[in-house]
Amino acid sequence: MMTESRITWMLVALCAANFTVTSSGSAMAPFLQAIADDLAITLPAVAHLFAIQAIAWGGAALVAGAFSLRLGRRSVLVASLLLMGATRVGFVWSPMGPGATTALGGAAVLGGAGGGAGRACVARGADADLPSPPDRNRK
Repeated sequence: MMTESRITWMLVALCAANFTVTSSGSAMAPFLQAIADDLAITLPAVAHLFAIQAIAWGGAALVAGAFSLRLGRRSVLVASLLLMGATRVGFVWSPMGPGATTALGGAAVLGGAGGGAGRACVARGADADLPSPPDRNRK
């Protein structure tokens, strides 16, 4: 049986993980022009990188459940956070200019895969481990 204290800390951890995973993609939209300027690529190229990341995000979210059942949610969540960190390192170490889109695309795929897997694990963890009220869906 889960105690109130354990439930509270689990909710705090899941909310922090959810914030970390979600802010890696959606919070960057207002900064697309600045990102394009910093990477010395065009604005449409940056938009394509975000599209690649979104596609990888969706694909990873589909298969993350199966992996988390086999490997454990904690392992998949930690791996997803490491992938998202590796993505940021990939963006920093990528070459600048128009020829950089391949390296940046690879980093975007890693970030999307990490984000999708992490978000799926957070949602599954909240659903599986937190108790629901006994009177939910009853009248």
